[in-house]
Amino acid sequence: TRKESSAASDVYKRQTLVWRGADHVGHRVDECQLMKGYLWGGASVLLVTMAQLLMKWGMVQVPWFSLPDINILFVQNHLNALAAVFFGLCGYALSMACWFFALRVLPLNRAYTLLSLSYALVYIAAVTLPWFNESISLTKTLGGMLILTGVWVIHSKPAKNPH
Repeated sequence: TRKESSAASDVYKRQTLVWRGADHVGHRVDECQLMKGYLWGGASVLLVTMAQLLMKWGMVQVPWFSLPDINILFVQNHLNALAAVFFGLCGYALSMACWFFALRVLPLNRAYTLLSLSYALVYIAAVTLPWFNESISLTKTLGGMLILTGVWVIHSKPAKNPH
């Protein structure tokens, strides 16, 4: 009957809203907002990964120095490396801005695990890109795979409403 169909529809709506999650004060988050949260979280992860790689490359290029060593000639001689460090810091700042937007809609237990992806991505880039000259090992690779598996396990089940 129509009444049973409406009741079943209400149950379905409640279940899907619970699966989709709630924001920081318990308001229901629709699927579009949730997807935006994951996009902001993904952008944060990619930016922090790029920031880490840029800063590593830049700092390796700059010799050890003390504050009195910094002058115009020093900056000119190491401009590319210092620019990489600067853009890495900017990437961290942008990553934090994206992270703030992700936290507005994603449940914390889901959002926080996304940060772990950057550890695996940095490792993959460091051993793949030749200018980092990082060594690959079975234990590091297994560690990265465990991180990725953990994130997948946490995100493979529907989220429970935290409130």
